[in-house]
Amino acid sequence: MDDEELRTENEQLRARVGELEVENAELRALITRLENRVAELEAQLKKNSNNSSKPPSSDDDRARAERAEEAKEHSATKSSGKKKRKPGKQRGAKGHHLARVNPDHVVNHSPASCAGCGADLAAAPVTGTETRQVLDFPERTYEATDHIAERRQCACGAETKADFPPEAMAPVCWGPRVAAFTLYLLVCQHLPHKRTAGLLREFLGAHVSTGWVANQTLRYAGRLRSFIETLKNCLAGAWSAHVDETGTRVKGARRWVHVMCTETLTYLFVHDKRGKEALDHAGILDRFRGTLIHDRWHTYWKYTAIKHGLCGAHLLRDLRAVGEWWVQSEWATSMAELLTSANRVCDKVRAEQRSSLSTRRLNRLSADYDAIVAKALDVNPDPGRKRTKVEKDAYNLACAFRDRKGEILLFCRDLSIDFTNNQAERDLRMLKVALKITGGHRNAKVAQGHLDIRSYVETGRKHGENRFSLIERLVRGNPWMVPDGVTKAKVAQAAT
Repeated sequence: MDDEELRTENEQLRARVGELEVENAELRALITRLENRVAELEAQLKKNSNNSSKPPSSDDDRARAERAEEAKEHSATKSSGKKKRKPGKQRGAKGHHLARVNPDHVVNHSPASCAGCGADLAAAPVTGTETRQVLDFPERTYEATDHIAERRQCACGAETKADFPPEAMAPVCWGPRVAAFTLYLLVCQHLPHKRTAGLLREFLGAHVSTGWVANQTLRYAGRLRSFIETLKNCLAGAWSAHVDETGTRVKGARRWVHVMCTETLTYLFVHDKRGKEALDHAGILDRFRGTLIHDRWHTYWKYTAIKHGLCGAHLLRDLRAVGEWWVQSEWATSMAELLTSANRVCDKVRAEQRSSLSTRRLNRLSADYDAIVAKALDVNPDPGRKRTKVEKDAYNLACAFRDRKGEILLFCRDLSIDFTNNQAERDLRMLKVALKITGGHRNAKVAQGHLDIRSYVETGRKHGENRFSLIERLVRGNPWMVPDGVTKAKVAQAAT
């Protein structure tokens, strides 16, 4: 082979090598994209109620098994060194049983004949008794009461007619206890209108219409204007409060239910928007000057005149999700352990009636926190390209721990601040149950009326009131009000 042929073959081989290098680079880029996509899909598959906002009902068998195993480990840790507790009543524990009440009826039972010889015992003397009491509902029916308004003529010739009581609104109408029971079923037991009407018909014999049931919410929610205004004022003056929001359906469209609450107060409202427009509409946060505990949602940071505390439960959940990726596992696990340990220490200090953690303990906690954040930022460098969803979540969480240290550790510096935002989530939880049962509300006015009554009932319940009694008072025109002591205490706390 001469030199010319060798040069030609060499050039062809060089061109082929160049083509292969380009193809190889494209394949490496494709592999990287596919790896990132696989990581994103795996992260989605691993999402459950333990590491995301998904409800426990959506968990698969694997997630349920993990949750059960964790509960078992937690129970074993909690009872370490103690004898394993068996289910049911414990040996030596005080027993409980139904207590006797004053009887409405007494029924005597006499033996008809002697168990020995068979003689008639009708005239035999009573030598002893044994009593058993049966507690049961009375006959399921309603009572009809005629209210007769008399006209009387005075000696002067004028004729005066008596007034009917407030519940006698028509020639024939359902009374306040039927209305109260209806509202109780709608608001507290989350029954749809048709099923509520069916229960009243079948259990009490009250043949109410579905339309009458549907009108009860708006009829009585209007009597709570003064209560709702007082409730808002109390929340605006609270020392600390919890906020959250969740989706609902109104007239078939997605809307948002917002909550602002404390241990003794609950206010719920519905709005078309999820953001600041809705919160401003409520008219509370613009007057609030306490500490707002929330889940790190960006809208809450727009209220700059207040202090913020971040929910530890949400942070632990986010750390768990990020820690599923082995690259992030070390720092995510360390931070979760630090937060959990700090919360246990705060609980112990509160139980000892101490007002704060020692300066030495706070400094050590702060130093450990900073060290973990430094590790988190080290394993999340700038990749020189657009971050994938998994990388972005890890980086954003690391930055949140870097930038929001004060808000995250606020529960350690101020022991009156809760570690979690669970109070708000508890106040919203039953609304999600109601949404599953009823499917939503027919319009925004009915939805807000329902939430006003629920705010009233839940606030009263937090003060130890019976929910049915609260609703009956509302129906009779004498709604329960937030005690003056609570109102004044909240305002005084905020002032300090």
